[in-house]
Amino acid sequence: MKIGIKLISAMLFLVLIIVVMGYVLTLQVKKTSLLLNERLHQNISSINQNLQLKDFSKYFLYYDEKLTQSARNYIHTQEFQWKDKYYDAKKYLDQHLLAAKTQGNTDDNLLLENIFQINSSLRTIEKQILDFIDSGQKEKALNLLNSDNYQSLKKSYTENFSAFEKQISKKLSDTVYSYQQQMGEHKRHTQEVIKSSEYTVIIISLISLVLALILGLFLTISISNPIQQLKEKTQIISEGNFDTLIQTRSNDEIGELAASFNSMTQKLTKAINKERESIMLEATAEANQKKAQELDLLNKKLLANDKRLQKANQDLAKSKELLADQIQKLEKNNKSMMGREMRIIELKEENKKLREKINKQL
Repeated sequence: MKIGIKLISAMLFLVLIIVVMGYVLTLQVKKTSLLLNERLHQNISSINQNLQLKDFSKYFLYYDEKLTQSARNYIHTQEFQWKDKYYDAKKYLDQHLLAAKTQGNTDDNLLLENIFQINSSLRTIEKQILDFIDSGQKEKALNLLNSDNYQSLKKSYTENFSAFEKQISKKLSDTVYSYQQQMGEHKRHTQEVIKSSEYTVIIISLISLVLALILGLFLTISISNPIQQLKEKTQIISEGNFDTLIQTRSNDEIGELAASFNSMTQKLTKAINKERESIMLEATAEANQKKAQELDLLNKKLLANDKRLQKANQDLAKSKELLADQIQKLEKNNKSMMGREMRIIELKEENKKLREKINKQL
């Protein structure tokens, strides 16, 4: 692997770690954000629903009073504009009641159902009042408007409205309190996520640092060791040892440089060995020529010595002949002298015997 590719791979590896770290942190933040949005949406939806119900409840009492007042004014004035206002108010009240029933939950709808029934009863009585007015029975219409049944229904309507309004206010208060509690819980959760993210960042940073150090050490060793080896081998070659080679397994620029160095060393070794062989051949030829001259001189000396030796052998042969003659003469003299010695010994024996004989006679 080329050095550039190694460096790019190392950088990509570190970038990958950073991307993974960012992705993990993003997931944590996104999870927290989704949880917060979900809770906010639920709470805001609940608050909006209760606020709308509260707004509707205001219209309940308003339009009920407007209906009663329109009916009363129609009794006293018998002007059709009050009748028209009555039916307009009735239409708006029915619309708000239906909208409130659509927005409310089960508990809300129980109270709304009571309000619907009471409202229906009130509207039935008011319809009779309007009919009495249209038929010219003003006194009956006024008595019906002031009747105990009508007033009881009005009171019941107001009580149910108050109960509905209190229930909506309590739900709104509970929702706001729940929202505050959830926000506090979310704040604690967010702090935990932030703290966990800090730990995650620290851990991943430490891991990245360790991996970066290991990767840097690996790259340093993979680059510096071949260079150091190349330096050492160059020093060895500078001292005259051309048989050394650089052992490397890398395929990068350092490996190519080492291979070129080994090729150069081998070529240089071959050239030096060839030069050495040439010098040795020349030296051998000179030595052989010198030895031939020495051998020629030695042969001449040997020939001279042979001549001297031959002459000495001749002289020795003559000396041997003279010596042989001398030995023969000496042998003859020796034999003669041995005879004399034997005679002297005999005479000494006789002399001894004679002395012994004389001594015995004396």
